[in-house]
Amino acid sequence: MRSGTVRLHFLIRDMSRPLHFTIGTGLGLHPTVGQLSLENDLLLVKAGLLYADRVRLCSIGSSLALEFAKLKDASNRQRMEFLRQYFEDLASTNPEAAVNMREFVTTYRDLQRRRGGTRSKAQIQTMFEVQAGMRRIWAKFEEGIGEFLRVAGADGIMEAVDTGLLDLHRFEAGGVERMGGLGPEDQDRRQEEFVEDLFWEFLNLIGDAVADGDTNPLFDQMSGNLVRTGMEAGVVSPTESGEARGRHSGLASDLLRQLPLFEKATVKEILDIRRELESPLIRFRGAVIGMSEDIRSAAWDEDFPSDADKEFRKVVKPAVLEIEEAVQDNGSLRSLLFKGIRPGDWATGLGVMISTLAGLPDAASVLLGSGTTTGMTARGAYKEWLEDRKRIESNHMFFYYETRERLAALDSAAAATTVRSWRAKPEALEAEVEAEGAALVDQTPSEAEREAQKFMNENEDLLDEGGYATLQRLLTQGFHASKDLTVELTETAKQYAPARRALNEAMRNPNTRPRRMYELEREVEQLRPIYERKKRLNEKFSEFLDRAASAYEREGGEL
Repeated sequence: MRSGTVRLHFLIRDMSRPLHFTIGTGLGLHPTVGQLSLENDLLLVKAGLLYADRVRLCSIGSSLALEFAKLKDASNRQRMEFLRQYFEDLASTNPEAAVNMREFVTTYRDLQRRRGGTRSKAQIQTMFEVQAGMRRIWAKFEEGIGEFLRVAGADGIMEAVDTGLLDLHRFEAGGVERMGGLGPEDQDRRQEEFVEDLFWEFLNLIGDAVADGDTNPLFDQMSGNLVRTGMEAGVVSPTESGEARGRHSGLASDLLRQLPLFEKATVKEILDIRRELESPLIRFRGAVIGMSEDIRSAAWDEDFPSDADKEFRKVVKPAVLEIEEAVQDNGSLRSLLFKGIRPGDWATGLGVMISTLAGLPDAASVLLGSGTTTGMTARGAYKEWLEDRKRIESNHMFFYYETRERLAALDSAAAATTVRSWRAKPEALEAEVEAEGAALVDQTPSEAEREAQKFMNENEDLLDEGGYATLQRLLTQGFHASKDLTVELTETAKQYAPARRALNEAMRNPNTRPRRMYELEREVEQLRPIYERKKRLNEKFSEFLDRAASAYEREGGEL
């Protein structure tokens, strides 16, 4: 039975020092081409970077890929040694090529050792020919290496390493480097020995991770199987706290990787989300720790995935649903409509505009009155809304909910340019669509937008120079202008949101016809700038009225 001291240890550590993950992954293969794939490595790395403070990756595949990437900057000597080793490995299937490359390298090295004055004209000519031949061969290899790295998905791992938050373990056994032909020492050792060295070093790494109190182990299925095998053989001995830490990191990773569109997000996008949700993350960690204590199996046991899924359904889904309902059916948001404000003055679809907290303008100034009963009531409703928002954000699963929403927003932003990224706009199709009456959206600013901008320009100086009566009149008129802006923003959001959803669904459906895809893409492209422009102006006008309200209070007014 696990005692409460393990949980206390977790909580104290979470607050007092950085949370560290050690990721261990086996060699993954691409499902179609049978080549190295780092897709699983990258998924675990992104989960680690989103949840933990620092991550260490122990992956033979990623190490090998990055060593190949370094070949672009290899010296002539390293390139020559790589080619020699490569063709030597082909000796069993192509002995002639191996012999030719061996002679090629021997000739080149022999000529290099000679001083310039001791080389004959023929030898100098031979050296130039050898160098030219090596450049041609190397160009072919670089092309192949580039394709190898592209298919493997190495870009994401390299991006993560470049952030400085991911430490990629460099295997001391040298097997990865020597298998790539980069290590000049011990080149006569057989490849089987290198593989054995790598195996034992990797086993030691994951064994240390489950015993080290300073890191949380996170393994893929292959590494988890190796841990169980090592335990049976008596060479891996997880501590009780090591198992608890493994449950914590394993559950966190499992939950995050279940997020829709998580696999599509780049490392940069993941880190941007992480930076913006630092406080909710702390509460989410506490919830994950508590959930992990209800799981009996170790993270590397076969039962762990089903146990983690049980916690997801028991704790996470209900909490996220609660947040969704609070956002969509917020009583204070309803009160903004009905406390002293006639329902007919507002668009009935206001809930569309505020469907997510991230998209909400700071609505205080939108509803600031002039000291009248209506203004006071609206301001009170806004304060209630602020309190509700704080309650929503204090939910332990708000980080999970908001990460999901932001991933969806990233996907929508990329959706409209996806088709155009691989082919030019088909003019014939465009003409055909327009001929069928595809609606063009008027993108010129509306009368309400022009009036709001004019109102701000005319009255900016009054925020500093106006007295009590002037500022009261400014707030009264500004309140009515803000209602018009809000109505327009709501109506635009009611068009833009379903258009984005329709495009996303069409992109996920392989049976969507190109014509339909184009129509949806075009609709989103037309609506996006209008929605974003109206949203920016709404926020700008809200800020203007907020400053006016502060000035009014300085003059003795009460809101």
